Amino acid sequence: MYKIKATVKGLSPLRHNKFVEARATSGMSKKKSPENITDETFERAYYDKAEGFYIPRNALKKVICEGGKKVKIGRGSASTLFKAILILEQDKFYIGTQDYKIYKEAVRIPPRTGGRIMQQWIINENWEVTFEALILDDVIPSDAILESIKYAGLYYGLLDGRPEFGRFELISFEKLK
Repeated sequence: MYKIKATVKGLSPLRHNKFVEARATSGMSKKKSPENITDETFERAYYDKAEGFYIPRNALKKVICEGGKKVKIGRGSASTLFKAILILEQDKFYIGTQDYKIYKEAVRIPPRTGGRIMQQWIINENWEVTFEALILDDVIPSDAILESIKYAGLYYGLLDGRPEFGRFELISFEKLK
């Protein structure tokens, strides 16, 4: 068992689109005022008033596992192994900026068949996040995790609108105790 510490820096903006259960079950299909649209946009952001914008644990673990599909350990990919042995101990990984912009785009709701509407999201353009992970199996080389993070940033990206949004590069990586 060992730990790794990594820092990734965004190559493209990070677009937030958190699922809000109350909105999904309330049947809000009425016309919305501009104030309600802005309020809804902030509800869908991964944002904590005390600490700022963050990346949730499940999104970070999922992208590392996706990057593991391109890394071989033995005869198979590292992806399924990472799902079992990679543990991120924090729930939220705060990004290094409080700056944001509102990004607007025309979308169809429902996709492909519905009418076009203007949708908006919060994006962070210059972002960076540092995280630590516990690796439960000493047999897994730290180089495999390093490669997985690199591939994840290059091919997959974080949060919403991937891979156009949320792409990143690995800035630092170290194997701890």
